[in-house]
Amino acid sequence: MTAVLLFAKAPRRGQVKTRLAADLGEEAALRLYREIGARVATGVGERYALTVWHDPPEARDEMRAWLGEHPYLPQRGRDLGERLSHAFAWHFAKGDGPVIVIGADAPDVSGSTVAEAERHLRDHDAVIGPSVDGGYYLLGLRAPSPTVFEGIPWGTDQVFSVTVARCRVCHLQVQVLSVLRDLDTAADLEALGIRRP
Repeated sequence: MTAVLLFAKAPRRGQVKTRLAADLGEEAALRLYREIGARVATGVGERYALTVWHDPPEARDEMRAWLGEHPYLPQRGRDLGERLSHAFAWHFAKGDGPVIVIGADAPDVSGSTVAEAERHLRDHDAVIGPSVDGGYYLLGLRAPSPTVFEGIPWGTDQVFSVTVARCRVCHLQVQVLSVLRDLDTAADLEALGIRRP
């Protein structure tokens, strides 16, 4: 059974969307993060059972109040690579598969986006949805491949390209989805057609 993971940080002022906060202020950035995260969770959750992997670990009740009734599990690891590797391994170990992870800050990610990824995973080993900023908004694997998450320069514009290269080093057949935009800056807000709060 396909597992869909939503990776998200607790919606805390000054701790999310810091680049957007530099443009709009912390309160506006937090409000937008909450709105978009809820939109993604609702849109995907209409078609798929979501498991929310959250950070920090003690934020379960806070996350549930924000995103509603889903299973909630704490992210574990020193960096994003370790956290993703742990979450994927946990789902594969319990018999899930394929496993698809999405983030909470790309407002155009929907149930249809995940369904497209799921279709590609029938005949590809991996699927990845690149973001405008060089990261990715979705990553799916048909079977365990923990080395995909190793050596990635997290937080840079090389995340997507290095991840695709890692997949190829691991001899995985990769399908790339359409480019979407995360919400990180005021320029993203304008490009996405979202009104400033």
